Amino acid sequence: MEKEKDGMGDRNDRREGKGVRSRITDMSRAWVIKFISRAFNKCLRIVQRALTPASAHGDSEGLIQKPESISIQRPKTASYVRIDIGLSDDASHSAECLLDNEDRLIVGIEPHPENIRGLIYGTSKAYSVSLKDGLVRHGFNCKFISDLRSKFIVINGAAGSSEIPTKRRFYSAYPDKGNSSLYKIQSPKSTGNITDREFDVTEFPLSDLLEKIKNAGFQFVETLKIDTEGHELEVLKGCGENIRNILFCRVECFKGIYENSRYAKPESQPAHIILGQNGFHDSATAIIEYLGKYKFKLVSSRPGDYVFLNQALEGLLKEHEVYP
Repeated sequence: MEKEKDGMGDRNDRREGKGVRSRITDMSRAWVIKFISRAFNKCLRIVQRALTPASAHGDSEGLIQKPESISIQRPKTASYVRIDIGLSDDASHSAECLLDNEDRLIVGIEPHPENIRGLIYGTSKAYSVSLKDGLVRHGFNCKFISDLRSKFIVINGAAGSSEIPTKRRFYSAYPDKGNSSLYKIQSPKSTGNITDREFDVTEFPLSDLLEKIKNAGFQFVETLKIDTEGHELEVLKGCGENIRNILFCRVECFKGIYENSRYAKPESQPAHIILGQNGFHDSATAIIEYLGKYKFKLVSSRPGDYVFLNQALEGLLKEHEVYP
């Protein structure tokens, strides 16, 4: 019996040892992938800098605009313009578009300074944009865009419904800075984050920006993408009547039952979000109703990625190949 027990003990030890080795292998593989990704980015920067005249290197100054002094100029090679609200540090939505077709002017808005740094120098995430080096990447698929600095405008601020640029309190999320918000919504159970610090940002309406885009010579805005952790409706309100010049709106909103919503605090949520029993979360209804007033119809409702089409501009789909 003791031998049998010893045998079973040996087998259990081997199983535990195998499990530990498996976990170690998985961790090692993850670190290797991360190391290769960072090394790949670094090599690309070295190659790009070697091919770029020294006079063009400069520094990061001039890459980022302020809400009080936005300037929009149309690059000769830009056929369309897109607005990306809530870039985070990887600008995945805009990066995907530029990798497919670079004849776009991207106007992005991002309030978090650490995310701004990621946009200037690039990240090790699946998507990456490096304004300083003119690189756009997804995985190991990388494109050098020589005039990226003029095609990718980044405004360090927050879009909203304020009539003029206004200071607002901003709550930084940790570890995922992309979940930072104008609302104090962070908790480990509801968002997987904590609020690591607070600071002021400048909120401004999109109405003036849309007017400047029109004056720059663009017939319409291809897509307005909004991912602002609860502030989406206020961003839309800030467009004013110029919202009629937008073909597609892509808005982060939800309507359903989500496990993490069980732990969301109603008092910390924006007024238009409805929380119910068993984790019910509805941030979509108010946005659908608002855009409906301007003849936008819902054409896709994937959780977190609702797509609306401006019916008044629907005829443009027959004249242009565009990206929602």
